[in-house]
Amino acid sequence: MAVDRSNLNVFFSCGCAIGGDTLVLGGGVANHPDAATSIILIKIGEDWRTYVLQGDSVISIEYYDGQCFILGEDGAFTTFGRAGQSFSWSEISGSFIESLMPQGKRNGSFESIKYIDGHLYACGWGGQVYKYDNNNWMDFFSGILVDDDLLNICGGGGEIYCFGMRGIGYHYIDDTWEKIHIPTNVHINSSWMRNNGKILLAGNKGVLCEGQKNKWSIISNDVTKDTIWSITEFSDKVFFSTTKNLFELKNDTPKKLKLPKDVEYLFNNLVVNRNQLWSVGEIELLCLENGILKIIPCPENQ
Repeated sequence: MAVDRSNLNVFFSCGCAIGGDTLVLGGGVANHPDAATSIILIKIGEDWRTYVLQGDSVISIEYYDGQCFILGEDGAFTTFGRAGQSFSWSEISGSFIESLMPQGKRNGSFESIKYIDGHLYACGWGGQVYKYDNNNWMDFFSGILVDDDLLNICGGGGEIYCFGMRGIGYHYIDDTWEKIHIPTNVHINSSWMRNNGKILLAGNKGVLCEGQKNKWSIISNDVTKDTIWSITEFSDKVFFSTTKNLFELKNDTPKKLKLPKDVEYLFNNLVVNRNQLWSVGEIELLCLENGILKIIPCPENQ
């Protein structure tokens, strides 16, 4: 959906909710002549700061133990913060390291970065999966077909899953990837591993699935047939978003959330920390905390 950016300074593409009212966003400069110029916006409390990255578009952000990891769609890889330290302005300052994944954009764009069981993983088009170990990215796609375009990766407890276009799914087991059957052929845009080990999937045409390994079932969704961009779990509840609406999944039945009036919202990523659910839309930020959904203004657009 095209968005009018004529009155904006920045737009958002992805985000990561760290905790303590701390947020890291990826985005871009509205109407900038160089589409590959990206920005990182960091919010700690009420203080916002902006950093400019050249040469790639931020596609995914992950955080672990004091460090933030930024992935560009062409393979730019940026880290900042210090391992084992608090995520604060003093620790962020001077810690930015920009590099390129050695494999580059070998088979197509990158799509997702995720911290799973002590390691970073990245996936993308053309069957690309890489593992970050000892400050190096290594091939991690044995068993994945090069024709299978991957859009997201998730896992935990020794298990890893990748999902992508046309209902593609893979499960990592016994040192290789095995293709799994998902009962849909739409693009799977988002995946989330629940505390019980089951995986939630969301995709085009309002498709919702749940399962693990080779046992999957469709969750009935008569509320929306719009593309679902993101799904997550927060406070033991499941939330998902389309472009224009935010939903909660109650007893396997989608329910549209009541939004603040008189504003046309655009949703994209849903990201969570212990106390907050954030919706990172292209032009709006919303935060759900203590049952209250509120708009969070970005100073760059005021």
